[in-house]
Amino acid sequence: MHYKNGAKIKNTFRALREHFGRNNRPNETTIGRLVRKFEATDPMANLPGSGRPRTVRTPEQIAVVKESVRDDPKQSTTRGSQELGISRTSLLRILHKDLNVHAYRIQLAPTIFRAERMDMDDVYFQQDGATCHTTNVNIHRLQSFFGHRVISRRGNVPWTPRSCDLTPLDFFLWGYLKSKVYVNKPATLQELKNNIIAEINAIEPTMLQNVIENFDHRVDVCKSSRGEHLSDIIFHT
Repeated sequence: MHYKNGAKIKNTFRALREHFGRNNRPNETTIGRLVRKFEATDPMANLPGSGRPRTVRTPEQIAVVKESVRDDPKQSTTRGSQELGISRTSLLRILHKDLNVHAYRIQLAPTIFRAERMDMDDVYFQQDGATCHTTNVNIHRLQSFFGHRVISRRGNVPWTPRSCDLTPLDFFLWGYLKSKVYVNKPATLQELKNNIIAEINAIEPTMLQNVIENFDHRVDVCKSSRGEHLSDIIFHT
């Protein structure tokens, strides 16, 4: 089609509209890249075949990939593999070994705290044992803020296997709701959801006040017992 349209990129771009539509056709940069690849390599090697794309690295392919990266450095390796007609494995090898370029993905991580605004001398940080939380990078990062006051798996202070339930959600809400929402034996998920919503809306302010008072009591007992298990504390509604 390209050569039938006078070997002009713009003409080919217009002609592709009939086949792919205005929004789905490849752009002029992609068309030019494919034409250069076709002309730089053996045309017979570019004929479509069955199975996976060939995984060879040639000087021509390296030149095409280099130009592709220069034209669109934000393009994913998956999209680049499809447009260039080479396997993603070969594309990654060319990027890494021949061009010394490494694909990356930008991720925005929320800032949990700013140490320069806080006095961290008496602050302990506690987290669960999820693998993503206990990598070397994360543990070292936490230790740079909290020193030896990191309560975590692979941290400086081990997390006790019988950690006290000090949060109201743990020592009150979940158990309270469970005792209420199954009374009428809901038969469907929607009925269970309706029961949960109704019981949460039915909680009185006086009950919440009792929860907060019990929370204060738990903290006092935890401090006086130096973190021992609070087996004798029972919440009464």
